[in-house]
Amino acid sequence: MNRKNKLIIGLLAVAVVLYCFIQFCILPLNQSKKEDYMRSQTDALTHDISAVENYRTPYIGNASNVAGLFENLPLNNISRKFEINSDDCALTVNYLDTIWNIGEQKGCSPSCCPCRKTGTTPPKVLSKSVMRARTASTSP
Repeated sequence: MNRKNKLIIGLLAVAVVLYCFIQFCILPLNQSKKEDYMRSQTDALTHDISAVENYRTPYIGNASNVAGLFENLPLNNISRKFEINSDDCALTVNYLDTIWNIGEQKGCSPSCCPCRKTGTTPPKVLSKSVMRARTASTSP
């Protein structure tokens, strides 16, 4: 084999090794980091609140803005209804699931759920979360 063919085969071998390294090491690592980040966004304690800053407006009631806000808040995978009170500039979110089921979806353990520790039945009421957006204090 001449020198040119050896160089081509060597470069091809290096390209195959780099492709395999990227495909089987780097991409799965990036995917797992992305999944961990998305999983942490459903928990209020580890949520990155800076993503919500993009939805700050001097008024309340923009439907596409409110929908985007809901998708970037913790518990965005739980069904919900909301109501807007324009007099108080408040947005009330009602999550349509029990506290027990929300704990199940978040991987709640018996140590963090009082009703599981005692063996009692879960509460039958809807969980409710109220978020107030005061436009006077949210000007950009």
